[in-house]
Amino acid sequence: MKHIVPKFIVLSTLMLVFIMACKSDDIILTCDDYIISLEALETDINHLASTSVCDEDFECRFLPFGVKACGGPKSYVVYSTSIDTLLIANMIDVYNDIEEEFNEICDATSDCSVPAAPIGFDCIDGECIPEF
Repeated sequence: MKHIVPKFIVLSTLMLVFIMACKSDDIILTCDDYIISLEALETDINHLASTSVCDEDFECRFLPFGVKACGGPKSYVVYSTSIDTLLIANMIDVYNDIEEEFNEICDATSDCSVPAAPIGFDCIDGECIPEF
């Protein structure tokens, strides 16, 4: 069963894509602008992922989320195929691109640790629970 994606998620994602696509030498984004965009998009991504439900383990998926300054993901977003999987993948791609640019422009630092990726899932009470 597919859930209806709240319009604000789609609109905010499209807005961020538009902002990033329309950047030119005339528009200078501050580090604070990047942070605000990243926080808004992260909220939308987490909300969309939280609306997913599963009936079986095989419906569960994950994607790397965020980009550490020294490379690699910050974490993983877990969701099920009950949501628009292309939309969440695109939202995460946009987030990762923005964060990678933020890291470069704003001289970000990170701890360089590598988060464990899920190796499997259990579907418990409609929720995808990752196994590590």
